[in-house]
Amino acid sequence: MKLRSPDYKDMDEWQAREDFKKRLENYERAYQTLGEDDEEDGIQYCKLINVGKKVIAYNIQGYLAGQCIFYLMNFNLSPRCIWLTRHGESVDNLVGKIGGDAPLSPRGKRYGDCLSRFIQHQRQENEKSRRVEAEAGMAISPLRERTVAVWTSMLTRTKETVEGFDPKEYDIKHIRFLNEIYAEKEYPEEFEARRVNKLFYRYPGMGGESYLDVIQRLNPLIIELERMTSDLLIVTHRVVLRILLGYLMDIDRSKMPEMDVHLHTLYCVEPKPHGTVVKKYRWDEELDWFMEEPVDK
Repeated sequence: MKLRSPDYKDMDEWQAREDFKKRLENYERAYQTLGEDDEEDGIQYCKLINVGKKVIAYNIQGYLAGQCIFYLMNFNLSPRCIWLTRHGESVDNLVGKIGGDAPLSPRGKRYGDCLSRFIQHQRQENEKSRRVEAEAGMAISPLRERTVAVWTSMLTRTKETVEGFDPKEYDIKHIRFLNEIYAEKEYPEEFEARRVNKLFYRYPGMGGESYLDVIQRLNPLIIELERMTSDLLIVTHRVVLRILLGYLMDIDRSKMPEMDVHLHTLYCVEPKPHGTVVKKYRWDEELDWFMEEPVDK
């Protein structure tokens, strides 16, 4: 893994290995391990060994410290693709109506059909490349049989988008956390207040949410996302997609409400040891296939 880092790009493998050995020697000169003497002083610490294979937590106190430990315990470096998209076009999208639980339009159903074929194709291509890496001894984790997970919200338009996926081949789950932001439709005069501050604005009425509320709602799901070692497809809604992409791409939360996440656009996020690789695909109706295009930063 270290030899494939950006530090050793285009460097001879033997030279890279020797350089890394010297680095380790320098680390050993400066490194001071925590031990029993430090524990007697009441210090709080956490040790992660081999990226979470072994975790030692000592004297952890307080909610935030506990949450950090929980997060780090679920972290892993398994090669995986996280695919994210909004649902296909719904009948409400055709008339500019937001909210509700409308079914897909015929065009939205075509998008869902193409999505299932494209993900199946990408799944096969990924398995081939991972097998090549394993045979070359370059795999970060052992090669194993993978079940691709598919998560949708509880709303009809996301469920219909994944109807083309075979439940025997995909682990399909419908999750309430992925539902769209809860907004009451009876308050059109609130439009201006929301426009001024989308991040903090909370829709009025019973159960109304703000972006910050949705971020809080998604916390358990993000922990599960970090824990997973298999490929994953998430089919959700505009606000939720903005937040998940913002997290995965390290975008400041103040910018999330303005992110462009169009219908019939598919994102692929690959967490890697030295950074995250993001690809964006747009559905071409004429070709009935996905075409890669530049990612908006």
